[in-house]
Amino acid sequence: MLGLKQVHHIAIIATDYAVSKAFYCDILGFT
Repeated sequence: MLGLKQVHHIAIIATDYAVSKAFYCDILGFT
C-alpha cells in the first residue's frame, strides 16, 4: 500500500455539481 498522507487535488466528473460537492464535502469530509 502507498501510505498517502495528503491528497492535493482530485478531478470529479459529475452531471450535478452541487450534489457531488455536498457528498464529497459533507459526507466524506473533504475540504
